[in-house]
Amino acid sequence: RLQDMIRYGQRLYQDLFGRDDTLKQYLKKHAHFAKGACIVLRLFDTASELWNIPWEYIHDGTEFLGLNPKFPILRYLVDTKPIRPMPNLTELPNPLRILFVISNPRNAQPLNVEAEINRIQRAIKPASDKRLIEIEYVEQATLKNLENALAKKPFHILHYSGHGVMTSRGSMLVMEDDKGMMLPTSLDQLAPIISKGQDLRLIFLSACKAGNISETKASSGIATGLMRVVPAVVAMQFSILDSSAGKLAEAFYGQIGNGATLEEALFASRKNLYDHNEWLGDWGVPALYTQKPNVRLVDPTKE
Repeated sequence: RLQDMIRYGQRLYQDLFGRDDTLKQYLKKHAHFAKGACIVLRLFDTASELWNIPWEYIHDGTEFLGLNPKFPILRYLVDTKPIRPMPNLTELPNPLRILFVISNPRNAQPLNVEAEINRIQRAIKPASDKRLIEIEYVEQATLKNLENALAKKPFHILHYSGHGVMTSRGSMLVMEDDKGMMLPTSLDQLAPIISKGQDLRLIFLSACKAGNISETKASSGIATGLMRVVPAVVAMQFSILDSSAGKLAEAFYGQIGNGATLEEALFASRKNLYDHNEWLGDWGVPALYTQKPNVRLVDPTKE
């Protein structure tokens, strides 16, 4: 399986950069690239097929670039404007407030959300002890409960832990109704509520296929569409194991608490998954959709 991924990654590399060493020679020629280069995939709204390609598996013949901290891979939606003013990303929140939304309906495949929560709490404990990070929970993920939580105080990260589904109406997140049952929820239903969280900088979608697009326009998918509401989204392109989702979130938030950028935190997450099981290949499942590189959310030097 690993060799298959390498071959696939090399085809992706050739599709982007050609079959020769032009890119490598260019990077060597320019000294300011010695520390690396950010690979930004600037894709148009109508390029839904390109959005669905897992570019994070790019392989240059020597290594997967997604596993090299010198080459962060970002996705950017070129031709769609935000539907609301975005927060000033140069002003770091203190404390960073995370709203953890738990969607585990009674009639859905049960998730081990408790394990994910424990991993995240353990990862952010050093920052929490310094009062740099606070976390609150929405334990019944109704739209009303989400709206009420966002109205209560400013949050900077919305972490959704639940299910993503593909339906005839497009990609959706599974929220809960008042009886605790599944409520597939579209972007059109989510965006007006989430846009009320005016301080939100990041949405982390710990849900299978939340980054997948079945629609003609990329911006009608969940992850890509939410880029019109918040500056950055982390989403899973395909299915991911519960245990992998926990490891991913643990490494990500641990790095965020240490003052890492979103790219650095996601690299640490990928490396964590790869080190635990390189054959599984799920390190390439998460993708970072962002309007701006090098975004930090915590200044670890503050007390």
